[in-house]
Amino acid sequence: MDTYDIVVAGNGALGLATARALTLVDPRLRIAVVGPSAVPRERPPQPGRCWAATVR
Repeated sequence: MDTYDIVVAGNGALGLATARALTLVDPRLRIAVVGPSAVPRERPPQPGRCWAATVR
């Protein structure tokens, strides 16, 4: 199981911008971005499904 320093809830423009800003502050942070779809602002394929990515 992977561990992260920070989890950002929401993979829209604000969540991605937050994750990016945090990596600029400290590039060593392990950040996970989770949201309802694989593409920002896209409807999820099924209710209850969630997409996650690691920002490096």
